[in-house]
Amino acid sequence: WAGMWYNCVAGQVPNFTGFENGFIGRAARIRWRDIEPQRGIYDFSLLKSQLEHAADNNYYYYFELWTGFHSPAWISDSEVVGENTVPWVQVDGFDADFPYYLDPDYKIYVKEFFNAFADGIASFPQNVIDRLIYIQPGFGSTGDRGLYKGDPIDPQYNISDAEYVSFMKEMTQAFTGTFARSPKTANIRFLWNIDDYDGDPVIQNPNEKQEYAKWMKDNYNCQLRKQQYTIAVGYFCPDEKDQDDAQRDDFYGTGGRWGGAPEFIRGEFNEGETAITPLFKLNPFLFYYWTAISSVDRGLDAWEVKVMDTKYLEAYEFSNRYSYYKVPETSPHAFIALRDILDYSDKNRFPESIHGSAYKGNQSRVESILSLHSTYGAQNNDMSTALESSYIGYLRDVSGYNDCLWNVIDRNNQRFITQIDPNNTSAGYWRVGLTQTQPYGRFCRGFDVANHKNTMYFDVNDNYFEKNRVEEDGNLRVKIIHYAKDGGSWELQYHAQDSTMKSIDIVNDTLKDWVTTEINLIDALLNNGGEKGADLILQNKGNTNCRFHLIELTIPGPPVAVEGVSIKSNSGSYLTVGNTLQLEAIISPNNAENQDVTWTSLNPEIATVDSMGLVTAVAIGTTTLEVTTIDGGFTSAIDVEVITGDEDFVLIKSPATNDEFYFGQAVKVIADGYDSDGIERMRFRVDGGNYNNVTDPPYEYTFTNLSLGTHTFEVQMKDSILPEAGRILSAPVTIKVIPAPSSDATLSDLSINDTTLTDFSASKEVYDIELPEGTSDVPV
Repeated sequence: WAGMWYNCVAGQVPNFTGFENGFIGRAARIRWRDIEPQRGIYDFSLLKSQLEHAADNNYYYYFELWTGFHSPAWISDSEVVGENTVPWVQVDGFDADFPYYLDPDYKIYVKEFFNAFADGIASFPQNVIDRLIYIQPGFGSTGDRGLYKGDPIDPQYNISDAEYVSFMKEMTQAFTGTFARSPKTANIRFLWNIDDYDGDPVIQNPNEKQEYAKWMKDNYNCQLRKQQYTIAVGYFCPDEKDQDDAQRDDFYGTGGRWGGAPEFIRGEFNEGETAITPLFKLNPFLFYYWTAISSVDRGLDAWEVKVMDTKYLEAYEFSNRYSYYKVPETSPHAFIALRDILDYSDKNRFPESIHGSAYKGNQSRVESILSLHSTYGAQNNDMSTALESSYIGYLRDVSGYNDCLWNVIDRNNQRFITQIDPNNTSAGYWRVGLTQTQPYGRFCRGFDVANHKNTMYFDVNDNYFEKNRVEEDGNLRVKIIHYAKDGGSWELQYHAQDSTMKSIDIVNDTLKDWVTTEINLIDALLNNGGEKGADLILQNKGNTNCRFHLIELTIPGPPVAVEGVSIKSNSGSYLTVGNTLQLEAIISPNNAENQDVTWTSLNPEIATVDSMGLVTAVAIGTTTLEVTTIDGGFTSAIDVEVITGDEDFVLIKSPATNDEFYFGQAVKVIADGYDSDGIERMRFRVDGGNYNNVTDPPYEYTFTNLSLGTHTFEVQMKDSILPEAGRILSAPVTIKVIPAPSSDATLSDLSINDTTLTDFSASKEVYDIELPEGTSDVPV
């Protein structure tokens, strides 16, 4: 469950088709006011339906739980709570009010909510709970570390540092304690948004957030942490080096905390908020791509975005590929993204005697350094922001590309590959071949023939290949992204199992821009056998300054066999003569090596199907389409009906009217239909309640916790062209929920934890119930 997360619109469910290697799950926000709109009345239906969708579609789910200004209005309504109302606090510069957190009644109400919330999740089926990976508690202003988003206008509602720490401790203990009460929720993980401080080095007067962070790390496992700025919202900003130096050991598990295990770090991209900046707008594709590379280097494990677009798929997949893999012995991949970084705080590389005094804001020093590298493309397009801003302020305000900044991470972006002596063996280049779809040359490195720099040396972490491969296996895939328009030729040298440095020649094609070359090695050793102790070498073969963006290594795993196949339709199972319907074969697992299938129509006089699953209607009637996997011969089938198409319609195919279900049994409603303009979604409801949206076939929704008696299901089909007028309602289907069958077992026959049950008390406890052999479900 490490990887990319999609924060889709509230109430919607994601469709990860085409993004299987890009996204691992869905992120959500749960508001107290939505769960408990009236005091003591709780609605978990949306949360449960979203978790059920995750379970049914094999992805993961997490959410932030928001209280604070998302508290329900009834906490201050005297008609509901009498005299025990909670004051609302106006803050300067924010358009929503906050509850007064220290009010005793507020604490009572929020703790009651925590208890009910944990009980609600515990009532879900276990397979549904298993999809809930972690919860980020937000005790104040959304998931942030503070309580107010600004200063209270009325000073009587100010909260002192000591009061802040006391409140946060109290909420933390109350929240975690509620989940510990039930075995079904006791192992749910929590992700904390806390300061980095853990007491080392000692700070004489820590602020309130540092004091709370130290208490948290002394009392709780905080290995799952949110760290957003500046890691997840952009790349390359002044003063990032200090932050990286302070965090890297803990992020990568080299600092001794948590028994030497890495911290799991989650951050948000925040489209529409902090991430959509002037720099982002210059080239969104580039911004996503380099943020992905930079954040992987910094140690991000879970990157959350609000946009799921194929044009950013390369960034998604890159981030997803490296999430969690911070230890070389277990990582399938290693990479180095080549760049030269001009840090004008570096007095060794840029002596003050040549470039001027090294202090932040010294423009003449910056210009002197840029002048030295201007022939390689270096420049600052927004000098004032480069000189004056830092951290998130810089990322929010900068309006152009800057190549010389203060106190930045001055090396290649990398994981498990290091360049040996980079500045003396290669040159840095900037802004090479940039387009709206090729971001690679924002930074790169290459040969510099005039200065006799024709060889680039790379050391691969010894544990990456030696400890990670099958013994004596030399299989290794090498991916190199290079600028073919440079022309010329170069070679990749690698340390082989015969202890020599073998080479592979590459000739650049000047008709192309940035290209990706993949090389499959079968005899790699990578035991530092090259010059300068290198494992890999890029060697110039002529007099051309060939330039490179990235080297990526992948250790191939054993071939993954096909285990099954299913069919997905792009719009139900009805079509009209002459029209087409696209079917898709969904092979499981999705990383199976052989994805090839064959398609067959059992009645081609009704409809034909081609090798890509495209069905063409020939005549009125019904036929079965089958798909068969080449690997394993697994099959799946779907019935397709060719109709006249005179009218659009929607129907409930299952269940049928008067079907009976036992109390406690889930009811899956399956619908289908035809719309000449295309189906946007099907909307399912029971007994006239709220609709539950399903956007993709198969159109089905499962209802649970139905009471005894009759229930009526309806499905509304929504037109993709006419959003309001194009709605058609199915004929209703009414079913009965009846008591579960009785058995010969009595309550006295049941055992709870090997103890015969003789009495029920009024207390609320959770038991594992063992039924006598040969009995069916017994209502208790």
